Amino acid sequence: MNTHPDLVIARIAQLGGIQSAHLLNHLLRQFFHPEERRGDDSLPPGRELDRLVATVDGRLPNAPNVAPFNVIPSSGVPGACCPVCLAVALGGFGSASSVRRPNFNQLSLELAAHWMLCQATNAETLVLTPDWRETTFDTRFAGLFAAYRDTGRQVFIVEVARTGLILRWPY
Repeated sequence: MNTHPDLVIARIAQLGGIQSAHLLNHLLRQFFHPEERRGDDSLPPGRELDRLVATVDGRLPNAPNVAPFNVIPSSGVPGACCPVCLAVALGGFGSASSVRRPNFNQLSLELAAHWMLCQATNAETLVLTPDWRETTFDTRFAGLFAAYRDTGRQVFIVEVARTGLILRWPY
């Protein structure tokens, strides 16, 4: 299991998620600053996901090699569908959920709605989560994510842990 961000990004690209890899690389450089990491190269606590969503929400950054992307959750006015979707579960699988702070369960419902709305445009989805429960995912959500992937689209779930990034799905 790789936790070094560069290895996770390379693996996503190898699996066909070129835009997701570029987006994750951009987000790491913009929001997870190296000077904030401990000496063992681990990432700061999950509050950084909150900062990421608050900053990215409502705009489409023009970063090198990054296609325009939608952000979920978004408090802004819904815009046009983009080729890439960034979805962030601000709470883990078992945490409380709200519209502005969805847990993984709520985020999955929001993603399903987004995928239906943007099915003609969306090609890749990058999901970031601070928590991972493989058994829960396999029993409740794997079918949804696999069905969308089986339509020819790419979906990647990355856990943002204190020890680094972990590509959780696809296995």
